Amino acid sequence: MTTRTLRGLYAVTPETLGGAALYRAAEAVCSGGAMLLQYRNKSRDAALRRAEADALRAITTVCGTLFIINDDVDLARTVGADGVHVGRDDGDPAAVRARLGSDAIVGVSCYDDPAL
Repeated sequence: MTTRTLRGLYAVTPETLGGAALYRAAEAVCSGGAMLLQYRNKSRDAALRRAEADALRAITTVCGTLFIINDDVDLARTVGADGVHVGRDDGDPAAVRARLGSDAIVGVSCYDDPAL
């Protein structure tokens, strides 16, 4: 496993943006120097989430920004994201790492308990 230090702006997409507005916002934060962009959307259907994730992956690749998917390991694998952020109901972090590979970024919600 590779250890790396991440420093800088970690941007998270708002669930209220979609389509062209989402892509414009992503381009702005990436070109503005964000180190990492997390796609967070739990309300859209799977096909739309896939389309948005594909577009965001393309934007982050051009900008050199790391790309993280929130709560969806399968989507992260499908679009070639740099990693995933999981909550307590999204799977065991070790199993997530095994699915995504040793170089993937795996973030975990700690819910006010840093021992998690």
